Amino acid sequence: MSGYNYDMVVIGGGPAGIEAATEAGAHGFRTAIVSAMPIGGRATYGSLLPSKAWLHAAEGAGSTAEPRAGLDTLRERISQLQAERTGQLERQLDAVQVERIRGEAKLVNRHTVTVSAASESRTVTGRSVVVASGSEPRFFPNVRPDGERIIAPRHTQSLHRVPASIVMVGGGVTGVEYASAFRKMGSDVHLITDIDRLLPRTDPELAHRLQRRLEELGVTFTFGSTVERVESDGRTVRTVAADGAVYESEFGFIATGRQPDTALLDGAEEHPDVDAGGWIVTDEVGRTSLPGVYAAGDVVGPPLTANNAHLFSRRIVASVGGDAPGDAPAIIEAVYTEPQLAHVGPVAELASDNGSDVKLITRELSETLSGRIHGDSGGVLRIWVDGNTGAIRGAGAFGPHAVELLAPVQLAMEHSIPFERLRATPFAHPAAAEVLTL
Repeated sequence: MSGYNYDMVVIGGGPAGIEAATEAGAHGFRTAIVSAMPIGGRATYGSLLPSKAWLHAAEGAGSTAEPRAGLDTLRERISQLQAERTGQLERQLDAVQVERIRGEAKLVNRHTVTVSAASESRTVTGRSVVVASGSEPRFFPNVRPDGERIIAPRHTQSLHRVPASIVMVGGGVTGVEYASAFRKMGSDVHLITDIDRLLPRTDPELAHRLQRRLEELGVTFTFGSTVERVESDGRTVRTVAADGAVYESEFGFIATGRQPDTALLDGAEEHPDVDAGGWIVTDEVGRTSLPGVYAAGDVVGPPLTANNAHLFSRRIVASVGGDAPGDAPAIIEAVYTEPQLAHVGPVAELASDNGSDVKLITRELSETLSGRIHGDSGGVLRIWVDGNTGAIRGAGAFGPHAVELLAPVQLAMEHSIPFERLRATPFAHPAAAEVLTL
């Protein structure tokens, strides 16, 4: 492939970019990955890894706030995990001879990328370019962090103490996970969202069960309330709703969603189409409207999950290599509270569909011996089955190990295994998966 520096230039060092670069290198493509952040990207240094470390620490916390030494240890642990993760991913890229380029990337045209670092700039070219620049937190003019008393997820790794009280703005995955973590670490937690429920992408019944569990822990909620502004005087944070309600707390936490990071397209001679939300538009194998340019991961829109990023990055490389990827499997989306909530397939739509061709099967986890041994109460598995073919259309679970519980369901969906055949499988006894056989 003469005439280009690389067969493939990948922009972004997060899950999508790393997966695309690794797959490309393994396919024998001469590949470069460009990232302004250390390898691992925002997932490692701003969102996914720090939040999951917080959740893990919260699971071991008592009913009172951890002392400062506890957070000092947690900060050190997060830094250690970040360094280890970056080292692991760098070795993964090196093993397939991917060149790592540190700097800010800008797309010039379908084959050309400029990379700026410090006072230096260079141009690289690729026969194919993969945009995997990810997403960044979405804030609003008067509802944004100050990094001191009003914080966002990235600031938790620098906290020196657990807040006595905190108001969370946002009822999506991030807000819910951190609400659970802060409460378990001893904070008084109040969560405000402008919609009438938590977790709009999942089954309302599962979301309601998680809400009840959080309420049992002591988290309080305000639904259907738009936050107009969040302000701090250095000691107290005031969260002011559009209806005039004021919520005072020691800290505020902003988790109002994410938006695509498409700054690399600014000033480009030509760039791919984006939709009304700013997400890059792609087809089923990641092709954009600009020939030779592909996109994967958060920058193309929900679900904003690492497993979805991995899947479509692999599909891109297969397509560039001349293969024809099959249909994309359904993706498990998870909320890593304790207990977990997870779903696979379009469960929010299925839950509101009263069509006669879909049957809902509900099983309480307490019906299994494993559930009784572990004292489960409130855990549930819900599966939507095609009434004509028996095929599984989607499923959701709430309870311990919900993510792992859905793995065999996901596999059955991918390979068109009817529910009754899955139900006939003799899983280990006792085990959570036995709920599938009831």
